[in-house]
Amino acid sequence: MNRTDRFIPNGVIQLTVDGFVVGFERVLGHPVGEVWQALTEPRQLQRWLGRLDRPYAVGRSYRLTGRGRLLASGSVRRLDAPDGAESAEPSEGVVHSGAGVLEASWIDELGAASIVRWRLAPVDEGTTILSFTTTSPSAEFITEGGAGWQGLLDALDDVLDDREPSGDPEQWLALRDAYAREFGYSKSLGVQLELDGRPAVRFERLLPHRPDEVWSALTDSRSLRRWLTDGVVEPREGGRVELDFNGHPVRGEVLAAEPNRRLDYTWHSEGVPNSIVRWRIAEPVAPGTTLELTHLLDPQASEEAAHEVLAAWHLQLDALSQAIDGAQFAFPVDRWDALFRLYTGADS
Repeated sequence: MNRTDRFIPNGVIQLTVDGFVVGFERVLGHPVGEVWQALTEPRQLQRWLGRLDRPYAVGRSYRLTGRGRLLASGSVRRLDAPDGAESAEPSEGVVHSGAGVLEASWIDELGAASIVRWRLAPVDEGTTILSFTTTSPSAEFITEGGAGWQGLLDALDDVLDDREPSGDPEQWLALRDAYAREFGYSKSLGVQLELDGRPAVRFERLLPHRPDEVWSALTDSRSLRRWLTDGVVEPREGGRVELDFNGHPVRGEVLAAEPNRRLDYTWHSEGVPNSIVRWRIAEPVAPGTTLELTHLLDPQASEEAAHEVLAAWHLQLDALSQAIDGAQFAFPVDRWDALFRLYTGADS
């Protein structure tokens, strides 16, 4: 594979009756048995996917770990080895057939469940067509999933060609953005960056709402209460920012306000002092409006503080779109903990 292709989406995202599907098809210049071993044998899997706690078997649970944390867990639903496949470690319940099929439930570190399915079809003695799909009920993280699985398939390709897989965060971010542009789904995860000489976090969400509805959610006290907290944001230069997070006050001053386009204000709190929040609302395009949030942190802010801010804004932005539709938000502490661990692990 040409290395430049790694920055171009080669998967598809589709909405089907079964849910949201991310799918790939690769032609691999290797015998089907060799590819099957790379998919199923623990020693091979550890080189490109993660450490498998025990060999796959139908009906048996599994755990995948890597970089010091749990990556996924689930159970094997189907394990059909292709004809001619040999395994260094015998697995229970293996059915031999012309094509190879591995299907399993997949529960990620945030507790989100999906179904992953691998299918291998031999073309000739040295060529195999690999088809992969992952199906989930929600579009959350779907652009990240497209980029992530493409990177893992590239790593599998490297291992089969006896190369060392190379993980590149910049490649993953570029791919995530490309999947969002090509298929019109929102990016979920925020990113860390340096801006104006200080640490910052940034989110970009595609919301199925008009710019004026998004503006109201950012500035109207009744709307703020549904997704952020009680308080006041006066949408004019010099306006007050007074928010109360369960007895933890935030105070600030509006630096700039352009209705339906831009809102900047200072943010001073015990946990996040001397910071600036910037909102940008883009011109609406199908299928919605893009909202960008940038939070510039105190120049002395720690990595841990940045991860805490990422986890908190991630949850609040999840709630914002629901609030525009009239839903009330209740802060899920367990999910914040899981997101904090996710953002902490993302650095590695």
